[in-house]
Amino acid sequence: MIERRSFRCLVLGFLACLTLACEGGAPVEEADVSADRRASGGARGSDPAAGVWQAGQSWRIEEVLRIGVLDGDGPDVLGKVDALEVDSDGDILIFDGFANELRVFSGAGVHRTTVGREGAGPGEFRNVVGMALGPGGDLWIVDSRNDRYTVLGSDGAVRTLHRTAQRNTRPWVGGFDREGRFYDLATEHVGGDLVDRMLRVGADGEVTATFPIPHIDEPITDLGGGGVSVAMPFAPRALRVWDPRGGVWQALSSEYRITNVRLDGDTAVVVSRAIEPVPLSAAQQDSVAAAARRIESGFGRTVADEARPTVISPLRWFVPDDEGRLWVCATGLEPCTELDVFDASGSFLGTVELPVPVLDLPLPVIRDGRLYVAVEGEQGAPQVFVGRIVVP
Repeated sequence: MIERRSFRCLVLGFLACLTLACEGGAPVEEADVSADRRASGGARGSDPAAGVWQAGQSWRIEEVLRIGVLDGDGPDVLGKVDALEVDSDGDILIFDGFANELRVFSGAGVHRTTVGREGAGPGEFRNVVGMALGPGGDLWIVDSRNDRYTVLGSDGAVRTLHRTAQRNTRPWVGGFDREGRFYDLATEHVGGDLVDRMLRVGADGEVTATFPIPHIDEPITDLGGGGVSVAMPFAPRALRVWDPRGGVWQALSSEYRITNVRLDGDTAVVVSRAIEPVPLSAAQQDSVAAAARRIESGFGRTVADEARPTVISPLRWFVPDDEGRLWVCATGLEPCTELDVFDASGSFLGTVELPVPVLDLPLPVIRDGRLYVAVEGEQGAPQVFVGRIVVP
């Protein structure tokens, strides 16, 4: 497993670089890639009526702190939490998409520094979709609108690298594997079809290897006459998240069946539960009907009844923790109030109740026995909630 160093040591260098509008810094050596990929093992499944946890064994989440206040002009007034990371010292890295700033807080919630600003120059950001800490503490910030990565080096150097993937969907799918190699998801049109690939990206931003992964076809409403198609409200969505063990967890939200696909193409683990979709409420049906009317008015074509969703998909999102467990939000609608937990082999452990409703984006960070998530505070003010995972 790679060793993450503290983020603190690079901040002064970043601030100096931003002030001087520099374009780069000292080169960063590429991580050791002698171990190519792990053996995937056979596919396993889980479809239990109840989890492994017995009475009194269920885990719980205890609140440690929250970052974010409603009023004021300080750094703890958050505009929009677009990305989260946590370094090896427990410092919390929050990218505020409203201000296009990276704000760093201690594990106790004390503000350390703020770096970055709006723009396309060095040290500036326009649409950050994710960030990941790599070997030695280098922070890679994925800026989709600027088509680049901004790498904040542990030596204080700041580099901007061209991003080949050019994918701006949220949540971002990518990160470092346990050998310290960086990956990013690219979707391309090949012969009229969509093809998904994980790109292995080198220290200078170059693509060093590509790994095809299965594409997930999202149901769309085909309006005919020129290939016009649209997505309806409550329609099933493709869900994906990077697995640091070297692969991707993916599913279609309409079915509680999540597959771990290794980069060598093997299916390592399949987790599933028998949960029936919930029918749309009357208000939700009205929103589908309203969307259909807008589509029909705009395109002059009829949306067939069979193209109108009638149920809420059971899956909302999922994320792996640093020990290989998978945490699944299966409540259908935002916000999430409980999480199913599967161990690294795919066995269902049980369900954890959340002390506060959790938002969809950014995806949570679960590391070193703590849960870091975006929530809404007083009057909807953005906050980052930190909870300790208590294991009986």
